[in-house]
Formats: sequence, C-alpha cells, structure tokens
Amino acid sequence: MTNMSLADQAVEVLGMVRAMDADMTNDRPERHQVRNLKRMAEAAIAEGLRRAAEFAWIAKDLPSLVAEVDKQARKDVAGMQPVNDCEQGPNVEVTG
Repeated sequence: MTNMSLADQAVEVLGMVRAMDADMTNDRPERHQVRNLKRMAEAAIAEGLRRAAEFAWIAKDLPSLVAEVDKQARKDVAGMQPVNDCEQGPNVEVTG
C-alpha cells in the first residue's frame, strides 16, 4: 500500500472495511467486537474525510483572506506619518 495513489489507497481501505464483517454470522461469539471495530473504522474514515474537506475549504479561502488583510493594512499605513522620536545617545567607543 506504500506506492499507491491516495485514490487507490482509499478504494482498498474502503473495501477492507466493507469486508470486515462480511462472513460474520449471528452465532459467532466475536461478532460484536468485529462489528464494533467496523463502526470505529467507518467513523475514522468519516472524520478524516471531514477534516480533509475542512482543510481544502481553508486553503481555497486563504488567498482572498490574505489579500483582504493586506489591502486593509496598506490603507491603514497610507495615512500615517513617519515618527522619529528617538533621541540620539552619545557615541561610545569600545576598545578591546
């Protein structure tokens, strides 16, 4: 699974999760644990997809947000006058 594309990995994992309880009958003592593991795997996939979509939306909106902040900053700075209120201190010679 290391050299596979993300799409191929997704298809493989979804198939693995789907098959987790494929042969699980109601008379198998481990059926509850296997079905619970399947629910946890599905929840992990759903959470990963939700987070990835959130990151994609943030990345999509980021350029316009940066442009808006830059525009506002330039507007704020445009009307400012430079200030030089620092007093020049005495020059001190440093000898070794």
